[in-house]
Parts: sequence; structure tokens; C-alpha cells
Amino acid sequence: QSAVQSACDAGGGVVRLQAGLYEVGNNTLPGANNIESLAIRCSNVRITGEGLSTVLQATGDGLGGDWNLIQIRPPPTGREVVRNIEIDNLLLSGSGAWNTEEQTHLIQIGAGPVENVSMHHLWFYQPVRQKVGLAASTSEKGGDCIRLMGAPGKAVRYVHISDSQFLDCDRSSISFQREVYDTIIDSNMFMAVGDQHIDQEPTGVGA
Repeated sequence: QSAVQSACDAGGGVVRLQAGLYEVGNNTLPGANNIESLAIRCSNVRITGEGLSTVLQATGDGLGGDWNLIQIRPPPTGREVVRNIEIDNLLLSGSGAWNTEEQTHLIQIGAGPVENVSMHHLWFYQPVRQKVGLAASTSEKGGDCIRLMGAPGKAVRYVHISDSQFLDCDRSSISFQREVYDTIIDSNMFMAVGDQHIDQEPTGVGA
């Protein structure tokens, strides 16, 4: 997160993750309304790895709440548009997290305004949650691999998802929530999925 913030402070930049397993947990960045492992709250940032050998994995106790491995949205104060974000050449995994809620996603965009997001050459692994060694009352759910979630006056626009493999998604591979426009999804491979490859879940204000 500090590397992302450094790029933000510089007006933009590239965060390069070398080959390896990066286990990330709860980010205590001020203003987070749930667990965000990596929060992108500025424009002109690229997060890139070295392909399948770079694994960014949510790991740890989700405290019974929502968890976004990567979340792209404006800062909690102000309404500036976050634009020109690129994420590529990574394997994103939720397999190391437990005690999670159903709104647990590998990438969430929203609420906006967010524009011009490119996601390509990614691998998504968000397997069905299993209650292993947990109390019966413990929440253990997963969510969509990608969720796009605008809001009235805070739209998400111009998202391009391409050349990626959705290896295993507990719910849907890509979920449209509301106020999302001008999206291109092409040249992807959809494999195991618990719900639908691409769905619409129009709930909440602005549905």
C-alpha cells in the first residue's frame, strides 16, 4: 500500500511486483469501509507483476466482513474522478482468507466516479469457501472475482477486461451492480464458477 501511495503522491506511477507470493491482509487506511488489501484512490497508477509467478493473495481472518483484495475508488473526502488505472500480469487469489462475508471480491471498482480502468493478463482464483475448523456460526462465504459498482452521480465508465483467465470464482466471474457504462469484456477464459460468468445484480439506490 505504501508503494501505491507513493505513486499517488507523485501524480502517478508504476508499482512492480516481482515474482513471489504476496500475502496481504487488512489495510487500515483511513476511510476504508471494509477490508481493503490494496486501495487505489488516485489516478494514473499501474500495478503489474511477472505473470503467474506473481501471486497477490488475501490471507488472514476476514472478521466476518467484506474484503476487497484490490479496490479502486475515490478517497472518502472529495469527488474527484479516479482515472487511468491498469492492473496486469498477476494471479489474484482469495484462497488464504477465512471468516469472510459474501461481498468478498478480488477486484472491486466503485463507487465512482472512476473512469478508464484496464485489467488484462490476469488470473483469478476465488474458490468456494469451506468451513474448516471454524465454529458453525462463523461466516465463511466468498464473492465475485470482479465487482463493478457505481452509484448515482458516481458512475464507473470505460472498463476493459481482456486476455484473462477466471480459474475459479465462488460466485460470478464479473458482476455488474449499478451505474456502470461503456465496458468491454473480450478474449477471456471462464472456467469454474459458482454462479454466472457475467451477471447483473441491480440492488440499492440507483439500481
